[in-house]
Amino acid sequence: MKTRLFVLIGFVALALVAMAGPVAAATTGTAYGYGTLGVSISISLNQTGIYLNLSPLQSPALNTSLGITVSSNVPGFHVTVRNSSASGPDIGFLGNWTSTGYQMSPDDTNLTQPLQISGTNNLTTTGNTVSLISAVGQDLFTGGGKVSTRPLATEFSQAVTMNDEVLPAGYEYRIDLEFTITPT
Repeated sequence: MKTRLFVLIGFVALALVAMAGPVAAATTGTAYGYGTLGVSISISLNQTGIYLNLSPLQSPALNTSLGITVSSNVPGFHVTVRNSSASGPDIGFLGNWTSTGYQMSPDDTNLTQPLQISGTNNLTTTGNTVSLISAVGQDLFTGGGKVSTRPLATEFSQAVTMNDEVLPAGYEYRIDLEFTITPT
C-alpha cells in the first residue's frame, strides 16, 4: 500500500510542477484575404444631344460628334441602341417635339425617312449600321476583347426630302435614344 501511495503522490507532484511551469500566449496570428471578381462593364457618352442640320438641299444631314466610351473586363460585349421615346415619333423617325414633349396636335408629323446610326470599327470592336432604330436594342458595336476606356465613334445620318414639313417656331424634330452595354 505504501508503494501505491508513493506513486500517487509522485504523479500529483509531477502534475503540479507541469502546471507551475511558464505559460506563454501566442504572439502571432494568421489571416488571409479572399474575394471574387465580378463582371465590370460601363458605358459613357460625351454629350447628351447632337445637332443635325436638316435641309433637303444638303441631305443627308450628318453628325459624328457623339462619342461612346466603353470598359469591360469580360472578353466580349455588345453595345445596343434603341428608340426610347415614350411617346411621339414613329419608332426610328425624328418626330415633332417642343419643350413640353412630343406633339400629337396640332402638328403630328415625323420626318419621312428614319434616322440611321453607324458605329465604326476600333481594334477588336466591330461597328454596325442600324438603319431603323426600333424600341428593342439593336447591335451598334460588338466587342471581341477586354477593353479599358475604349472610345467608339458613331455617325448619325438623316435623309431629308422636299416633302418633309417645316415646323413652326418653337418646334423641332427629335428622337430619344438609349445606348446599353451588356457582356456576351
